[in-house]
Amino acid sequence: MNKRIMSLLMSAILCYSMVGTAFAATVNDSFGEEGDIVQVETEDGVDKLVELGPGGTLSDDDKEYVTGLGNGVSVGGSTIERPTNRPTTPPTTKPDPEPDDDDDDDDDDRGGGGGGASSKYKPINNQNQTPTPNNPDTANQGWRTPSYYDVPTTEWYHNAVLYVSEQGMMAGNNGYFSPNDRLTRGMMAQILYNIEKTPSTGTAAFPDVSSSDWFANAAAWASAQGFMSGYSNGSFGPNDPITREQLAAILFRYSSTKGYNVSASAELSTFPDHVATSDWAVSAMRWAVGTGLLSGKTGVAGTRLDPTGTATRAEVAQILMNFGTKIAQ
Repeated sequence: MNKRIMSLLMSAILCYSMVGTAFAATVNDSFGEEGDIVQVETEDGVDKLVELGPGGTLSDDDKEYVTGLGNGVSVGGSTIERPTNRPTTPPTTKPDPEPDDDDDDDDDDRGGGGGGASSKYKPINNQNQTPTPNNPDTANQGWRTPSYYDVPTTEWYHNAVLYVSEQGMMAGNNGYFSPNDRLTRGMMAQILYNIEKTPSTGTAAFPDVSSSDWFANAAAWASAQGFMSGYSNGSFGPNDPITREQLAAILFRYSSTKGYNVSASAELSTFPDHVATSDWAVSAMRWAVGTGLLSGKTGVAGTRLDPTGTATRAEVAQILMNFGTKIAQ
């Protein structure tokens, strides 16, 4: 009798386990039929709606978007499993015979976790070197060719990541660049601040920016220069993912101030979703598309402008490389 009860209990546990994982999925799975509109949800609720492509799968852009949202994400009611792609220990490579020139690194650990929120961290210069915080005062003096554990040489963004790292625009955290993380407004302020070699600034007058935040000086400076502004409620939203139209507007204002050529202008009406562009961002979006900084996202619904869509750190690295090599001359 006890054996029978034990058998029934084991069967129940097995069934429960199967039910508990029935709705687990990966971004490569099918979530319905082609053309279906499904919800992408985070722990905070519905994030956006996406249209499924052939076989009911996500487009490449949507896969990258979902991957960048982090944990606690579901698509069409299916929880997305997030495999760990970061090694627990750095790969072993031949030691660099050159001495480290950055002995003056301090203990400034601002910048948060989760994949390099701060642009004040240097990448590892070779994969057997222990990453250390970079002194903000020397953030723009240049490094040897950087490398990151999560940026393989085979990825499309590899060269762009190297470029923004070598130029002191962006960096990672503890040897990781986190290319699929969403770029935030705080990060973007820090990027501009780094490009301008961390100029002196006042105090940020935003209720959600503390003087102790790693992006505080950058936010104050970017706001004072008119490159970035807060929301209508007075907040800066430093942790909000930056949108494509916000990114275009920031680079447009920065280029105008620096005297770069801002005469390029493309027609946005060729994109079916161009009406979603905010009025204040139309000129900047025309310029960004005209210069090739932004391009349409191709999917089942055609080539979309996606002005309110967000951008990953890898995408922004590519945009910044295009900006630095084609516009900031």
